[in-house]
Amino acid sequence: MPVSKSLSAKIQVHFAALPDPCRRKVTHPLINFIVIAICAVICGADDFVAIADFGLMKRRWFRKILDLRAGIPSHDRFNAIFSMLSPTDFERCLLSWIEALQVATDGQVIAIDGKTLRGSCDKASSKSAIHMISAWVSANSISLGQLVVDAKSKSYCQELCSEVLNQAAFCRTPSVKILPSRTRTIW
Repeated sequence: MPVSKSLSAKIQVHFAALPDPCRRKVTHPLINFIVIAICAVICGADDFVAIADFGLMKRRWFRKILDLRAGIPSHDRFNAIFSMLSPTDFERCLLSWIEALQVATDGQVIAIDGKTLRGSCDKASSKSAIHMISAWVSANSISLGQLVVDAKSKSYCQELCSEVLNQAAFCRTPSVKILPSRTRTIW
């Protein structure tokens, strides 16, 4: 579906034309696989186990936007469904959604970056270096948020990406968000 037909940036709109490969009774709607997989990959998942694990970790959030009466699909179901999808059809839908996102965001990019602060390690008192990740809107030169983390880890990056996706999905206005136990993030 070309962007000109629909200016909506909702994933559901752009993947509605994707044929569902399931031949039997549908337990999980196809859109559940698509939305969970795209969000998980954006947050760093690189295989079906990581995608299913991400879905389980974020199921409360996904319940707000998806029909999860049957729960989160297993990694085997993700593998089976994605292996049956037509790569050409999936690519067409994905590109349509990405183009709509570019139109909706006027080309803005949100960069996710991690840094270890130099000089923050204190060996004398056994304090480790400070690790931070941040989300940056390049067009506006503003930070959407920062998260101080205990160590370099994908899970913290996933937490920050999830919050950015959450804000974008529900078009929330900026607010102050206290993330568990470590930091204050401004959204």
